[in-house]
Order: sequence, then C-alpha cells, then structure tokens
Amino acid sequence: MYKEKKINRVLSFILIVAMVTVSMYVPGIKQNTTKSSDINEAYQLSEAEVKTQSAKNAEKLKTYMSESVNKVKSKKETAESLKNILEYVSELKKSVTDEMNKAQKYAKEENLKTVLKRVEESRKEVSKDFADTENDINRVIKLCDKKDVSNKELDNEYANLTDEVRKITENEDIETKVPDKPHQTSKSYDVSESVGKQTPDSSLYTTSLLKKIENGECDGESTQDEALILSDEAKKIADTLNTPYEIYKYVKDTVDFKPYYGLRYGATGTFTCKVGNDYDTASLLIAMLKYRGFEARYVVGTVQIEIKEAINLTGADNEQGAVDILSMLGIPTTVVKTDGKITAVRIEHVWVEAYIPYDSYRGSGKVAGAKEWIPMDASYKKYEKQEKLNYDSDFNEEIKKLSEELKNENATGFSENLESIQDRITEYANEESIETDTILSKRKIKEDTLSLLPSVLPYEVIKENAVFDRAPEKAKAKITFKLTTPFYGTYAIGDSDKEVTFEAASLYGKNVWIEYVPETDEDEKIIEKYGDIYSTPAYLIKVIPCIMVDGECVAKGNAVRPGTYTIFGMDIYEAGCEIVSVDNPLVAGGSYAVSFDYGKISEADLSDAKTELLSLKEKLESGKESNDRAMGETLSGIGTTYFAQLDMADSMLEGILNVTTWRQISEGIFGYKPKVTSIFGAP
Repeated sequence: MYKEKKINRVLSFILIVAMVTVSMYVPGIKQNTTKSSDINEAYQLSEAEVKTQSAKNAEKLKTYMSESVNKVKSKKETAESLKNILEYVSELKKSVTDEMNKAQKYAKEENLKTVLKRVEESRKEVSKDFADTENDINRVIKLCDKKDVSNKELDNEYANLTDEVRKITENEDIETKVPDKPHQTSKSYDVSESVGKQTPDSSLYTTSLLKKIENGECDGESTQDEALILSDEAKKIADTLNTPYEIYKYVKDTVDFKPYYGLRYGATGTFTCKVGNDYDTASLLIAMLKYRGFEARYVVGTVQIEIKEAINLTGADNEQGAVDILSMLGIPTTVVKTDGKITAVRIEHVWVEAYIPYDSYRGSGKVAGAKEWIPMDASYKKYEKQEKLNYDSDFNEEIKKLSEELKNENATGFSENLESIQDRITEYANEESIETDTILSKRKIKEDTLSLLPSVLPYEVIKENAVFDRAPEKAKAKITFKLTTPFYGTYAIGDSDKEVTFEAASLYGKNVWIEYVPETDEDEKIIEKYGDIYSTPAYLIKVIPCIMVDGECVAKGNAVRPGTYTIFGMDIYEAGCEIVSVDNPLVAGGSYAVSFDYGKISEADLSDAKTELLSLKEKLESGKESNDRAMGETLSGIGTTYFAQLDMADSMLEGILNVTTWRQISEGIFGYKPKVTSIFGAP
C-alpha cells in the first residue's frame, strides 16, 4: 500500500470496481450458481494433474530425493537411504517398461509403424540408463559394508550418486526473453523549436502517394484495406447517418482523442472502443463516408496548433505538459516560441478530404449539387470538465473499512464484506444513472453544434506532405508471430521455423491462441487410445504447434515431442517506436492464448467475451465444439478481463494523481501449461 492515504482509498475502490467487472462479465462454469461462487480465489484452482503411472512414480522419486536424502548421518542410514532410492528407481523402471510393452502391443495390433519405432528407440535409451543407475546404487550400498571406506569417501560417493539420481527427474528451468530497454521506447520524445516554416522531421511521408481522383466515385465498400473495414454494428450506425455532416459529427462527438503515432485500431477498433488518434479517427470517418457512398481519403501534413488549444485537446495543465503528451508516444513535434514562451506546437497530423456536395448545404442538407474535395478533421475537438463521482463522501466508510482490511492483510474480513459493497456500488450507480466514464474520466467531449461542415480546418496547415486513399505500410502497427524449434532445451539458433505478420487493425477483437495438434494419423490414433494427450506417454507421439486466429490455423511450426519446448516469439511494430520483441518458451502440448490491449478494453469487448463464453459452454455441452478451441477461447476471455481491470486501475489513478496515461500495444500470454515430468531428460 502507498503512504498517501488518499491513494490507498482509491486503490481499494479500484479493487471493488474490478471485482464488480469480473462478476458482471465472466460467467460461472456451473449453472444456477450464486454470485459469490462465480469468483474463485487463486488457491482454489488446482495444479495440472500428472496422469501417467511412470510420471507419478517419477514424482515420488523426486519427492523422496528432496525430502529425505540430506538427513542421513551414519553408514547404516546411508545404506537404508540407498535401498529406498533403489526401490523407487526400480518401481519407476517397472512402470516405464509396462507402459512401453502396452504401447508396443497396441502399435503392432494397429500397424502403427512410426509409433512402434519410437517405442523401440526409447526402450533402448532408458534400459541402458536404468541399468547404469541401478549398478551405481548397488555399488555404493556395498561400500557401506566395507570397514576400510572412510566416512568422507562414502559421503562423497553418496553425494555424487544422489546428484545422479536427481537428474533422472530433473526438468529444465525456462526463461522468457524480454527487451532490455523500456517497453516501446519512443523515437520522438525530444522536441526542438521551429524557426520560420520549419516542420518536424517525418520518416513516414516524403511525397504524394495518390494520383488525382477526377470523379470521386465510390462503391460503398472499403474492402481494399483492413483499416477501413466496418463491423456490422458500425454499419448499423452509419445507416442512420444520412449526410456527410451527420457522419462527421457522429465520429467527432463520440471518439475520444488519444495522442499516439500511426494507425493502430482501424475503423472497427476505433468504433468499438470510441478512442483513437488522428489516423484511427480518420479511418473510421473515411470508412463510414465510403460505406454511405462518398469518396474520401487521408491527407497528412504539418499543422500548427495554438498552445491553449493543445492544452485543451490533451488535457494537460500547462504548456510543457501539452507538448510532452503530444510527443512522448512518437508524434513528430516541435514548438513555436515568442519571447521565450511556448505559443504553439507543430505536429505531424492526419485529416480527411471527402468528395461531397458542398455548395448549397455544406454537407448537411439535401445531398445534391456539385461535388468538391472538402477537408474535415473529426479527431480535433474541444473538451469540457465534468463532475466526477465523489467516492470520498459517497463510499467513505466502505473504502475506509476495506483499506484497513487490506493493510492488516485480513483476507477473511475483506471477502466477507466484498459482496455487500459490490451491491452497494451497483445500486448507487443505477440509481444515479452513473456511466463508467463519469467514474473514470475528468473531462468529456464538447458536442459540436455548428450544424454545417466547417469551411476550413480548425488550425493552420504549415505543409501538406501526402494524400492517399489507403494508409502506407510504414504507418500501420503490425504484429508478427514466430514459431521456432529450439536446438536444445529452450536455446534456439537461426531463423524461425514459421512466421506470420498481421496488421494490428486486422487482429482487433479476434481471439488468438496456440494449440498443439497430432503430427500424423498414427499420433492421433495413439492419443485416442490413451484418452487424451496428457495421458499419453510423451515419447510415443509428436505434435505440431498451430497459431490460431478465430479458430483458423494461420501458421504451423515444426513437430515436437510433448513436454519439450516451442519458442513463440512476437515482434510488435508501431510508427515512431522501436520494435518490441518477446520470446516465450511454451511447453508443447499446452494451450496458450495471446491477448492484446491497444490502449483500452471497451465494455463492448467485455460483453463480447461474455457472449462467446456462454455460447462456448452450450457448444461444449452439445458436443459441437472441440476442447482445444474451448480452451483457447476461454483463455482469451481471461486475457481480455485482465487487461480491462488493468485499464480501469490506470484510469482511476489518472484522476487522483492528475496525470495522463496511454499505453502502446500491450501483449500477454494466458495459458494452461502441462506439468512435465522428465525421465533421463526425456519428458
């Protein structure tokens, strides 16, 4: 907890709201459960189960080696310990032999030649290893009976032998490679002063990218670019907007401005989350205009914004704060000074040109008359302060109580009061018609009341750099997935086995997971024989890692043995920031979901996650869904909920600390990792 009492109160409130979010959006697994049973403590969740008998015996040996072998003091105790070890090793050897005999018999009956070969190869390897180990144990047992062997010599032999036995069931520790530098280091944080018509340097745009469009015809769809594809929900809204002005006003009044560089959400993500920078807001505006039959295009250039307007746009408290907020996430920015004081900022900026009837109704009335290219910018808007929920007075006693319980680590007391406080907050919010933004935000968009399209842009255009009908590749955030088979353990050498790249906009709202499928029909048959992959001895089969996007396999790696590792890598590119690379060693045979937070998890995202999970439950019960897909989608829902709670905490801390935060694309892996037991280095 923090020393500042006010912050502790907010942290307590964040925890309550986060718990309310979970109970509202994550369905219980069992039907007809009460609200309190929908939330499970971490300690109530069981670990992965060891299923094969050989693995169970290996765990017994490991447990004995960790708990008993260091307690021996005399030759007699040493001999007894060694006999116990020999008994555990012999029991393990028998279970492995029995499993191999069973597998060999079935492979012969079904003519599974590949499986039969694997059994024979594994038998040769472990037979020699077990024989060597048993011989070494018996040798040291005999030393215990020899009077001429010193205690020191016996202790050394015993220590060496127990180290050797421990290695029978030793598993390799794995590490995740993370960047040394801070996540998503910006390239444009240093801001210089502009002199004359000097503009910020840009690495994205140097020349015009669009041939002149003579007639501006549009077919009503934007299938040429992932960033300009509208969701069905967005199309329903667009169908109610009859004029260019209505479309412009809707986007301007509903999309909250966030200062990052390049294209991230695309039209669908911007519509769903109701947040976006200049690029994403322009994408939604263009997509809606095109859908309603009006041609539109991007324009990028350098614009000059008066510092007071920049302060209002960013929510900063002062001139330097506005400059820092605009520049820290990569937007090329310079300042204009008069008598040493900042009077304006120059930024690289994107706006829209629409080919619409304008002369009579300025885009707001009857859609008729001569058309012309009209500039418009729905990302540039004014904000006004809004009165926030006064949680200090309304929930003073509840928050104080929870703060004390957290401070005193009183988990029982906290849990007992949580449900009643959840009900209190929910009841209060419903009675007062309080929206989430009222709790989390200190300002709101000031509604546009002009009723006509503006005749000019709301700032000075210093230079127009480029005009284009689709975003250039350098401007688009991209995510690359990579699968690599390690050379040894978790150590990979050379290029990845397979990689696939997506525009971030095309991945928005989709479930991404990694599942392992049998390499061959023989592998599938032997798995079916044992019941599932976790009950099948790992040396019998090979599986292939598949990257799944909404149930479709988009990339396959090399076949590996279950219990070994696949290196799953991600490269995240965003304009104005350094590429972030992360490598994650995944245990083959597990299930892993990859969740992303582009800056905000919306209520619609959470609602979709809930709907998918409820639908999944019904499909599983009816046998219409596979376990692998069920696991992938369930883990995706967990990831979405995690990031939603994280965003909520950030938003609430913004208010109490009077700061502005916005994240670059964040990623997380949420998985079911099998419990692997190794025997002589083989899982």
